[in-house]
Amino acid sequence: MSVQFAFHDLKTFGSQNAQRTWRAWLRDIAHQEGHSIAYLTFVLGDNALLCDLHARYLGRTQPTDVLTFDYSETPKTLQGDIYISVHEVARNASHYSVPIWDELCRVMAHGILHLCGYDDKKPSARQHMHLLEEHYLGLRTRFQVQHISIDATLSALAK
Repeated sequence: MSVQFAFHDLKTFGSQNAQRTWRAWLRDIAHQEGHSIAYLTFVLGDNALLCDLHARYLGRTQPTDVLTFDYSETPKTLQGDIYISVHEVARNASHYSVPIWDELCRVMAHGILHLCGYDDKKPSARQHMHLLEEHYLGLRTRFQVQHISIDATLSALAK
């Protein structure tokens, strides 16, 4: 099982220990949804990267906070890339008056839920995903997922 963190034109954040606790939390999300993780890569990038991918693969020109690419070959075994726009995460956090840290964790959980088969096209499905995101955000303390000093970094990048 491999969960990697990649940074597109950004500095790496979080210690190896912090990344270990994140991996445990992310594995638990998959496990509670009846899946295992073969590999996941989280790519934190800027709006330019996400807009390019959004246009290229989905034909949409508006910015997005998260794009999930599913490469799973075996049922119930997750393989994929989850791209996250730090700009949109910071904007969403400001809009919803939540810490950037919480919003980043939310979109990470959101990407895993997409890989588990959830979609958010209909309002009822979107609401269900939101409830699951809230549930999994609450489990971070169980894994002692460390709050990394990212709020200031993402806020600066989002400007």
